[in-house]
Amino acid sequence: MLLKKDVILGPNVRTICLPPSSVTFNSKICVASGYGDSNDFTINNNLKKLNLPLLVNFKCEGKLRDDPQATENFKLDNSLLCAGGIKGKDTCKGDGGSPLICSNKYYYQVGIVAYGFGCFQNHIPG
Repeated sequence: MLLKKDVILGPNVRTICLPPSSVTFNSKICVASGYGDSNDFTINNNLKKLNLPLLVNFKCEGKLRDDPQATENFKLDNSLLCAGGIKGKDTCKGDGGSPLICSNKYYYQVGIVAYGFGCFQNHIPG
C-alpha cells in the first residue's frame, strides 16, 4: 500500500501486518472495534472492542439465510469474511471501516467492517 504522505505514529495510530496468503484464520476469535452503535443503539464516545468468532463462509451463508432481510439463496462473495453471531455483541451503524484483527503468532488485519443484516441479533453474523 502506498500513501500520498507519511503517517505520524502515536499512541492511537499504529501499524499492523497484513496476513500472507498461507495463513488461515477459520474458527478463530478475532477483535473488531469501532465507535458505532452499542447494543442499546446509542453512539459511543469510547472505542468499543469486541471479541467475535470468525465463521467459514458456508456456515455464515446458512446463518445469514435465516435472517428475514436475506434471501434463501444468499451467497457470500469469496472476498468477504464473516464474524460474530453472538447476541448483544456486534458491530453496527457507525463501525464501517473499522478493522477486524486476528492473531496467528502475529496480529494481522484480516478484514474491514463493511455490512450486516441488522445489529445485535442472536446467531446472525456480520
